[in-house]
Amino acid sequence: MSILLSVTKKYLKNYSGLPNEVWKAIGIHFLESVIVGLFYWLSLYFVNDLNIKVSTAGLIISFYGFGAIFGSYVNGKLCDLVSSHYICAANLLIVSIGYLLLIYLVKVEWLCLDVFILGFSGYGFITSNYFWILEKCNKNENQKLKAINILSAAANCGLSVSGIVVWALVPWGYKNLFWISGVFLFGFAIYVFMKYSSQKNVTVPQIINQKENSKNIYDPTLLYQILLIVFLTGLIIAQLSATYSLYIINIFPQWGILGVTILFTLNSLLVVFFETPIGNFCNKYNKVMLTGLGAFLIGFGMFALTLSSMFSIAVLGCIIYTLGEILFFSMAQVICYEIGRPGSKGNSIGMFRMVYAGSRIVGPFAGGLLYTNISINSVWYISLLIGLFSLGACTLIKKQSFSFSY
Repeated sequence: MSILLSVTKKYLKNYSGLPNEVWKAIGIHFLESVIVGLFYWLSLYFVNDLNIKVSTAGLIISFYGFGAIFGSYVNGKLCDLVSSHYICAANLLIVSIGYLLLIYLVKVEWLCLDVFILGFSGYGFITSNYFWILEKCNKNENQKLKAINILSAAANCGLSVSGIVVWALVPWGYKNLFWISGVFLFGFAIYVFMKYSSQKNVTVPQIINQKENSKNIYDPTLLYQILLIVFLTGLIIAQLSATYSLYIINIFPQWGILGVTILFTLNSLLVVFFETPIGNFCNKYNKVMLTGLGAFLIGFGMFALTLSSMFSIAVLGCIIYTLGEILFFSMAQVICYEIGRPGSKGNSIGMFRMVYAGSRIVGPFAGGLLYTNISINSVWYISLLIGLFSLGACTLIKKQSFSFSY
């Protein structure tokens, strides 16, 4: 019993040391994730309730990615001009309106526009919320990495809860879900605006002072190199919503959809419970190299699917992939923030989100072409090559970058 208590205390210690305001922002992100997880069910609504063709529904959903690209960039820029909590509140408000509009929209062109708005404001909220949290950590790099890890775990946990909530409430009808989601998001927006608008430590002048006092290690070449690796690695991650499920069902027909569900659930649980401890443990090591290692593990985890027809290998590959995901996202985001131009770090976070959103558009299309026109394994061979390239590139970046000590 004492051993269990000791292990539990050590585990919980990974979640200590963050300012209260950071925890509040993480909590808001968790609740937002629970509600916006409804988006992953929209294609079913379009096909089953609105009688839209599957191909057309896919076209509508793709507009979310285009909105995400513009939303990341624009909101990143705005965070350098306006207090980030205002940007968070504005995006929550726009998302709420987007879901409420879904109750009434039936024409494809209007649905495309509305989904674009959902992508714009959804990624706008993520961008501004990340920036808000990192600013609250001030100059403490350990806090920044821990905050990003916990935020990612909270988002994954929120999406998992969202699936349960939607499954339980969908018998009421999608339009009622849209109404509930819109009202709750509207309430969150008002809460964020009213709660933080009167606080002195979030005014624009003081945020500017924080930027001026931040670590001056601006390195545009390094920033663009890391963003290239983010884009390439994003192409692999994008397969989760494209070829990955098809491959699992094709190679392991005896498991069917259950196999896909097991792997996705395993991924989420590993992120929720282990992202923060692993991130804290790795914080003392070189973050550029850990970014490359994370990308390599993501690629190798996908490549492992080709090594055996046993489902246990797919589970092992999922574990390897998830470990890479944990390392890659936490390290890459901290690097992009730290090496951003002083006074424009919101733009750096926005660029990270914009590049990643772009890979989520290109990835499914490119993966689908490889899967159908070359071979079903070609996607995973390319994934391994991207992982190897990223690891090699980060090794060179580490040796050549003298402005970035870690």
